Amino acid sequence: VAPDLVATNRHVVQEFASYEPGLGWRIHDGIAVRGQFRQEIGSTAVADVPVAGIWGVHNRFDIAILQMRPGLCPSPIPAGLPNLTAERDIVVIGYPAYDSRRNDAAVMDRIFRGIYNVKRVQPGRIMLRDTANYLLRHDSSTLGGNSGSPVIDLQSGRLIGIHFRGQYLRWNDAVDIS
Repeated sequence: VAPDLVATNRHVVQEFASYEPGLGWRIHDGIAVRGQFRQEIGSTAVADVPVAGIWGVHNRFDIAILQMRPGLCPSPIPAGLPNLTAERDIVVIGYPAYDSRRNDAAVMDRIFRGIYNVKRVQPGRIMLRDTANYLLRHDSSTLGGNSGSPVIDLQSGRLIGIHFRGQYLRWNDAVDIS
């Protein structure tokens, strides 16, 4: 989002933080939160960046902004595309995790070759853009663990959404970055 700000989902933040009246969003005591920007297949390189705090959490949309330790994040991805339409090619870049509770294990293993929890580029297309509700529906192959993944328009290279949920073999949703 910015040199030291990273977007993710509200439901992700709620795993390690909570809202305290008068104090705002606070990370639970004893928890160290880090952003992972590498962890790629076949690489031992890591780029853990400590989360310094919570910059903001939207009360309606499943999006939150984390304040990272200054100077350690990768460059922000340019955002927004006002004339975005359905059928555009996209990629979701994230860390899909094995999740046989909601997905067919054989299909997951075939698509992801049995390798999980590492950075993946997951191609797809926009199925629907609901500007009234700031929703992008897409068909990338995502799994649990993809929450907070950037959705990038291939033609422009711009960030257009933050992935937050999906329904196996049907659709995936992202918060429209607009």
